[in-house]
Amino acid sequence: MDVDARMHSGHEAALLRLFGELHRASPHHDTLDLRPALIRAGFLDEYCPRHRAVVLPGVLGYSEALRS
Repeated sequence: MDVDARMHSGHEAALLRLFGELHRASPHHDTLDLRPALIRAGFLDEYCPRHRAVVLPGVLGYSEALRS
C-alpha cells in the first residue's frame, strides 16, 4: 500500500468512528422503525440524513436472491 492509500484509509477509518459515535449519541440509536409504506422522498428525508435504521416489510419480496 502506498503512502497516499494509507493516508486515505486512516481518514476513512476516522470518519467511520466519528459516524459511529454520532449515531450512538443520537436519542434514537437503539430503535428500529417498522414502516410498511414509505415513499422514496420520505425515506430520503427522514432516514438517510439521520442514519436511522428502518425495516420496510415486503420490499425484499421481489428480490431475485430470495426467490432462488
